[in-house]
Amino acid sequence: MKTPLVLIALLTGFLGCAPSSNIQKSQDLPPVLPSTVSGEQIVSKDTLTKKINVLNAFLKDDNIVNETRMIISTLKNNYEVMREALGTTDTGQPPAHALRDFLSGLEKANDSFISSRASSRDGQRKVIEKLSKETKDIMRLYRKGDTKAVIAGCDSLQTEYGPDAFTIDLTAALALSLAREGRMQEAIALGDAAAKAIKEADEFCDMPDRIKEWKAALNPEQDMSGEPIEQRRLRKILAQAESLSGQGEFDRARELLIAGRDELKDDALLYQIDKALEKVEEQREGFLEERIALISKRGEIIAEARDLISREMPDEALARIKPLDSGGAQPDLELRAVKAEAIEQIISRERNRAARLFLQAKETGDAATREKLLRSSYGTLKGLIEQYPDSPSVKKITENMHAVQKEMAAIKSSPINKP
Repeated sequence: MKTPLVLIALLTGFLGCAPSSNIQKSQDLPPVLPSTVSGEQIVSKDTLTKKINVLNAFLKDDNIVNETRMIISTLKNNYEVMREALGTTDTGQPPAHALRDFLSGLEKANDSFISSRASSRDGQRKVIEKLSKETKDIMRLYRKGDTKAVIAGCDSLQTEYGPDAFTIDLTAALALSLAREGRMQEAIALGDAAAKAIKEADEFCDMPDRIKEWKAALNPEQDMSGEPIEQRRLRKILAQAESLSGQGEFDRARELLIAGRDELKDDALLYQIDKALEKVEEQREGFLEERIALISKRGEIIAEARDLISREMPDEALARIKPLDSGGAQPDLELRAVKAEAIEQIISRERNRAARLFLQAKETGDAATREKLLRSSYGTLKGLIEQYPDSPSVKKITENMHAVQKEMAAIKSSPINKP
């Protein structure tokens, strides 16, 4: 859609052809125009031709909306009439009636422009209202548990408005609906995006507490919960810091406590913050000592894991090396090799299990039992891809899944199963 600035430029620029006196409605103009200063020509045919050419160039643009096209056409017609009128006089001046008609045409173009701007604003408001209503309708469907309708509604919303129309809660509702319909890969992708957006909005999570504080500030004599505001704030800070420390996020826990210290003024509460800071440092030291102890036993743990793998106990091997697998920026190559070996052994075991189910399905004569066995085989293979997407065996697993799908399709197309 072309910007209305184009029309503003056209309308203001083309008014330069008229005398500098105020433009009036055609019926208010005097019957005889005042003569120009020293007989200068008001406008020439060449000037009008250039302006007409500019308008023709605009009209060739297919992206111009109809309202704009009509206004430009009105301007163009007025210039063409004025140019023809100049050819009917010997003085080179336009006749009074031609000039009146020209100014009247400009006024109509100006009115059309103002009307189109108002119409555009109305259209934008209606789009926003429609989007808001459709979003609320989809959320009502989600609360009713109609996952299929939620997915269909979101597909329609994306087609009409694009992905930017999705709010955080709508994205989360769609991800949960997809998961309930078994579309796990799509659910994971959307769920990750929603979780990231929610995490980025953590600063707003304590808004209810903040509102209570603001209400209390407006009316200090009325206590909303019976608990002092600073005491309630301290309790929340300590709980968040404890949670972060439990996840190994010691630096974030420390930053939170220091920021909380700047908010509080009561000495007794500040003392609790200081004690919490000491506790975080103790937990950090304990964590580091535990890591050092694990590292010192690293060789022993890896040897035990390799022994478990050799005895075809890959699940136990993964559990044994899990304390060493911190997922840090500096990967332990030997540890990764042991982990990969255990994973491939699990994949091999599960693929063999899926293959046995597949063979049992081909050997059975009962169509219902065959389909049940094939679905179990397919589910086993699909679970491997979802759990170990980076495994080098993914290609082989995918080929196995295609073979199972082909056999399932053959069952559905069999004459025995047709009504």
